[in-house]
Amino acid sequence: MTGPRQIRLTGRAARLLQMLTDFGHMDASAADSVLVALANQYGSEGAATVVDLPQVRVVVASLLSDSPAMDGGSLQEDWGPLFH
Repeated sequence: MTGPRQIRLTGRAARLLQMLTDFGHMDASAADSVLVALANQYGSEGAATVVDLPQVRVVVASLLSDSPAMDGGSLQEDWGPLFH
């Protein structure tokens, strides 16, 4: 039996997730989905693996790219500064 896979976000990575929820681009459930995806991809069973901004951006971009908010909404306006 394997244990839970653990990650620890850097301050920059945590701020990106918080900013996306503060701006209304993601809700708490979507942020949780990002954390689960990151843990599945980068986590380890022992000590928590540090996950930084580039890894979080990839997972968030894949989640949000199919969002209805991309069709002319504020997310489309914020996309460049957030992901480029």
